[in-house]
Amino acid sequence: RWLRGETYDQIARRTHHSLSCVKRYIQAFARVINLHHKGLAVGEISLLLQLSTYLVHDYLTIYVQHDSPFNRQRLQEQLHRL
Repeated sequence: RWLRGETYDQIARRTHHSLSCVKRYIQAFARVINLHHKGLAVGEISLLLQLSTYLVHDYLTIYVQHDSPFNRQRLQEQLHRL
């Protein structure tokens, strides 16, 4: 949803998750993609970010399925906030 342009608030309302959780999920997603682009393997990303390999795989799958110029721009904006 975030990649499609929804705000943190919109996502929190739709998913019934707290705003802080939504921000944490999106930050983790952005970090996973950033490390993937730097050439790190799933296991390395998992260890560095203390995320399960399953979640890292899920984030990478989401990224590949929704890769577009708009989404790449959203991701870059998020990485600059970290």
